Amino acid sequence: MAWTAPRTWVTGEVVTAALMNTHVRDDLRYLKGLDGAVTIEDDINIGANKLKMTSTLLKEISANIVAIRNTADNAYLDFKAGIIRPQTGVLFEATGKYINGPVADNAYVTFGARDTGSSTAEVARLQGAADPYFQMTLPQVLTPGTAPGTLVEGHFWYLATDDKLYYKDATANIELVGINAPTRGDTLYRGASNWLNLGKGSAGQVLTQGANDPTWSGQNTIVFSTAGLFNGTSPTSYTDLDLSGTVGSNQAVCLIKVFNNSGDATTQTYRFRKDDDGDGFDSTGTGGAGILNDQEAAYLLIITDTTGVVEWESNAAKTTVITMEAYLI
Repeated sequence: MAWTAPRTWVTGEVVTAALMNTHVRDDLRYLKGLDGAVTIEDDINIGANKLKMTSTLLKEISANIVAIRNTADNAYLDFKAGIIRPQTGVLFEATGKYINGPVADNAYVTFGARDTGSSTAEVARLQGAADPYFQMTLPQVLTPGTAPGTLVEGHFWYLATDDKLYYKDATANIELVGINAPTRGDTLYRGASNWLNLGKGSAGQVLTQGANDPTWSGQNTIVFSTAGLFNGTSPTSYTDLDLSGTVGSNQAVCLIKVFNNSGDATTQTYRFRKDDDGDGFDSTGTGGAGILNDQEAAYLLIITDTTGVVEWESNAAKTTVITMEAYLI
């Protein structure tokens, strides 16, 4: 039955069973909840008392703390809700407490934040798996700051004073990435004890490996040339032929053209070697030596020393013309 507003009795009024049933019996049944849910039209003040249910009681701990405990009042109980909306924060009052995902294979819990649109985006999650893990779904941002005051192994931080990432291993603070103001085209490589940034090279340079660290260097390209190297009487003992005017003060592989312009019927033998090599060459071989009749030419492949110089000789002093055809530094 529904609640009936209490009757105001008047002197001399005859009390009937119907009136007593309506205003006393039925309203008491309503207040006890015997006829359905009870609707309260104002606050309920129970003072310092507890609100007790079959196995649970609601208890005031202090002026701003309410607890859910068992009826024996000696243990805290779980609280289950659809969405909990804290207005200030979430505080754990004891060590070793936890946030758990559902107890089911591959279940997970997400951490979300409102994007600039109209939805909540997943930022991270606790993922259940054979080996559970914490997943950063969106990019992580480290706020630049100072090194932790008391470092422990595994610390990871972004030092604001030099814009570098560090981590703490078992023995020392390791500079993880030594990148200061990187630009487009830079290359990351591992140094002696940390990661370093190699600034981008110039157009056409190639990345080469030094004894320990990489470096940029000029690209090895074949240069075609028609530069004159010699026009005169050939020497009969090993004599320097300086090619540095064409190839620079570098060691180079050169393809030269040797022309016997002696004007007689004799056969001319030419030999070439690196400056101060010390080894002779068989005139019947190829590459460093050649045998030419008058008005004949041959292409020879030779290697200079580190300053761009070779040595050469011939079996007789004859007019000879030497030109550069191509070289590789």
